[in-house]
Amino acid sequence: GREGAGDERVRGPGVTAEGEPPFAEAETWIATTSNPHFRGLASPEAMAADIALCSGASGSNRQYVLDLAEALRGLQESSDDEAFELEALLKRL
Repeated sequence: GREGAGDERVRGPGVTAEGEPPFAEAETWIATTSNPHFRGLASPEAMAADIALCSGASGSNRQYVLDLAEALRGLQESSDDEAFELEALLKRL
C-alpha cells in the first residue's frame, strides 16, 4: 500500500473556506522523505516533466493531474494555483 511506499495518510476536516465549518472528513496522502520517489522542493517544471512520464496503480499521473484540475474548477469557490500551473505545464509537454 501507500504506507509501505513511504507515504503518510493524513486525515482532517474538509472545509470550503477558512473559518467555515467542516462539511466532511477528508483524507490525503503525503509523500515522506522515506518514499523512494520523494522529489523534495522541485520546480513546477521538473514536477511536470516527472508527472508526464510516470504512472501508478491508478493509471497515468498526467491524466490524474488533468482530471484533478478539471474537478477543482467544478467546485464552487475552488482555487489551487499549483494544480492549475502543473496542468498548464503538462498541456505544453
